[in-house]
Amino acid sequence: APQCVVDAVYASLKPGGVFVAVDVAADSDAKTNLDSHPMAGMLYSISFMHCMQIGLGADGKGCAHGAMWGTQTATKLFEAAGFHDVKVSTKPGDLNATYTMTKK
Repeated sequence: APQCVVDAVYASLKPGGVFVAVDVAADSDAKTNLDSHPMAGMLYSISFMHCMQIGLGADGKGCAHGAMWGTQTATKLFEAAGFHDVKVSTKPGDLNATYTMTKK
């Protein structure tokens, strides 16, 4: 499950360590993405046909977040692991969001 992975990354860092992650720049709300994200249809199709299947088949431990967590959900996962000062950076026209954070 994504939270387990983020927790493991947090545990592997020394205090003050920095983690950088890149994910699709999207909202955590599907309707918002479908109304405004140019690749939403394709990304949700990938999520349904691949990511969800992998998540659901993980011995019941996968949560099937899929291909579009959205910045709100990703930030919550990082903060729940204990990271602080989570920054999300995007550039106009870029389909990715870069997350930079620090271990307390």
